[in-house]
Amino acid sequence: MGCEDAFKTRLVVYKFEGDALAWWKAYKQAKGGDVWLITVTWEEFKELFFLQFFPRAEQECLKREYHSIRQTDTKTSTEFMQRFL
Repeated sequence: MGCEDAFKTRLVVYKFEGDALAWWKAYKQAKGGDVWLITVTWEEFKELFFLQFFPRAEQECLKREYHSIRQTDTKTSTEFMQRFL
């Protein structure tokens, strides 16, 4: 996207609501507020978010499932793709 990390983070956080917004406000404040925010890389932000809302065990389970996906002769490509919609 060509944006700086702090801008990417602000764009994402703008869409937060409910539990995600409450978590982010508390976390950011505990870390030092806006002063801390400008030091966070996009990779760090994604890691924080995923660890909070998408536990590593679940990530690994879905990753294994993704890598085991195979289309069989018994399904058309349309039927196969329906799984992902």
